[in-house]
This record gives sequence, C-alpha cells and structure tokens, in this order.
Amino acid sequence: MLFRRDGPEIAAMVDWELVTVGEPMVDLGGLLSHWPDDGAETGPVTPWPGFPTRAALIARYAERTGRDVSTADWYEVLACYKIGCILEGTYARACAGRAPKETGDFLHASTLGLFARALRKI
Repeated sequence: MLFRRDGPEIAAMVDWELVTVGEPMVDLGGLLSHWPDDGAETGPVTPWPGFPTRAALIARYAERTGRDVSTADWYEVLACYKIGCILEGTYARACAGRAPKETGDFLHASTLGLFARALRKI
C-alpha cells in the first residue's frame, strides 16, 4: 500500500504480482528492467549482433499494442524496485540461515544493480 504524505490515508494499492492483468505497461517495465543498456556488452542479457535497442523494443511494443509508451521509464523504475524487493526477501532468508548464503549474496547484488538502474532513470 502507498500512503498519502499529508495524512494516514491510503493513496494507492500496488499489485505486486510478477505479471499483470490490469496494467500491461508493468509487464513492459519488467522487461525493460532486465534489457541491456544500449551499447552494453554485458548485463542480465548479453546482446548479440542485431540485438534490438531499448528504443526499438519500445517502438515495437507501441506498434503491436497501440499503447502510449511515453511513461515506459516510470514503469521500468517501478519494476526495478518491485523485483528488488522480492529479491531482498530471499537475501533476508539467507541472512537468517534459511537459504544458501551464496544465493542471498547474488540476489542482493542483483538488487543493488536494479536500484542503481532505477536511480539513473529517475
């Protein structure tokens, strides 16, 4: 839940599912949160010759769906934080000895990368 800044009232309910039925732009944001930056040689996905740029991906999505994609960056930032929060749950379990430490450390490092990406977009 997101609360109002000016009082103890709910401002919004956020759907934290990994895919959505109600807002397809959240799914585009999730894809973008793992898409390599243009010109990157490594990342969550290693690009190959002819790999679509972020702009090409977004343009294709707009073309195929007819959706306004002017807010794609906002949805990417939301996805970075959403996925990071999920990953930190496993990191917390690892810190408590209920998951492998190596897994927790890897997911925590992934979270830091996602949060850094979100901050660059912001």
